Amino acid sequence: MEPPSRAAFETRRTGLASFLFAILRPRDAKAASVNDETVRLMFGKLPVIVSLRDLEEVEVTDGLLWSRLRLRYSSGSTRISGLSRKAAAELADAVETARHDWWQRLLASLVDTLKPVHDRIAALTDPTKYVTVAEIRDIELNAQNAVNQVKRR
Repeated sequence: MEPPSRAAFETRRTGLASFLFAILRPRDAKAASVNDETVRLMFGKLPVIVSLRDLEEVEVTDGLLWSRLRLRYSSGSTRISGLSRKAAAELADAVETARHDWWQRLLASLVDTLKPVHDRIAALTDPTKYVTVAEIRDIELNAQNAVNQVKRR
């Protein structure tokens, strides 16, 4: 089993925001960290860990003094409130970068699955020939295996 990844980015409420938002927005996360697989959100002493594969949207809302970041994922959404504008923007960038990198790693792992499908389809057109039902089934099965790995995400 691999050791957990270290956080690439961490942020939390600071100063007056720590006190105010604990009272005004007790259901919002007070801190967040991002690594190459997950976003960890802190609520009091209990963390919520969101996998990057489940993450759907990151939205920053700027207020008068502080900003709020909303993460929407497959099983719900969470807000991190009371962050400085700079911290909220940096957290959003870190989450989006980690999510982008995660998708690149996933798609790169599928190249070996998709390349044979591509090569077989290309071979059918040069020179043009009749396709057997067995060839179509094999191509469809290989393509479906690749699609199933992405579809869940």
